[in-house]
Amino acid sequence: MSELDIPERFAELDPNRMIDRIAELVEADKSLSADLRAAWLRRCAARSIDTKEPAEGAKFYRKVTELVIGEHRAEALVGLSWASLLSGNFEDAFKAASEALAQFPDKSWIKTNLITAAVLTGRTDEAKSRYAAAKEERIGDQTLTDVLLKDLADVAAAATSDPHLDDFQPWLARALDARVHGHLFAFDRAEVAGGEPVFKGGLSDSPTLRDYNPKSFLTNLIWNTRGETRTCRGPLCRAPVAGSGVRRTGADRPVGPRT
Repeated sequence: MSELDIPERFAELDPNRMIDRIAELVEADKSLSADLRAAWLRRCAARSIDTKEPAEGAKFYRKVTELVIGEHRAEALVGLSWASLLSGNFEDAFKAASEALAQFPDKSWIKTNLITAAVLTGRTDEAKSRYAAAKEERIGDQTLTDVLLKDLADVAAAATSDPHLDDFQPWLARALDARVHGHLFAFDRAEVAGGEPVFKGGLSDSPTLRDYNPKSFLTNLIWNTRGETRTCRGPLCRAPVAGSGVRRTGADRPVGPRT
């Protein structure tokens, strides 16, 4: 077992205290290299976010920024900004993403965090300007727009409704010249574009009707908006109907920068 695998080993032996034990070890043993300590802390941060404790994740990422330099530090700053977004600390998220992008202005995976943070801190004009300048860029096999939609959905799911977000999403739909649906398979309702209880063609947002025949629900949604550009954010994109034409946002964010 390599030193990098120690967090996973701790997780197997004592999953409830894995983060505490790693954090204690990093603080106690100063003989550990900075790179190794940073790697362990990044895993603690990722696990904190996975267990719905993003504020703890932000604390770990902040420690990582003190241990590494260069692109590794930029990645830690992006992790810090993402954890801050999920925990509702939008100003911290904006500052971290801004610092990362200042160091590496060509990194598209930093821009999505900064645009999201700009929206949520009321810097709407800056968010629109940055999006317009970067919308054709790609992040791995996804477009920047797809990743941004997923990020906005994840942040919205983690926090209460935000007026800045509510204002930005209609603008984004106009910029895309598309209907932007939300979580079409959310637990309490189908979040169709515009938030109407009855969508175009008499399609209800009732989860009972939707779940009775999900395939027919999607078929009707696509048929009722045929000829239009459609995109969605959320769980739908993990399992689209084959041949539906629904643009996929992707189930996972890019590997690396936020873990």
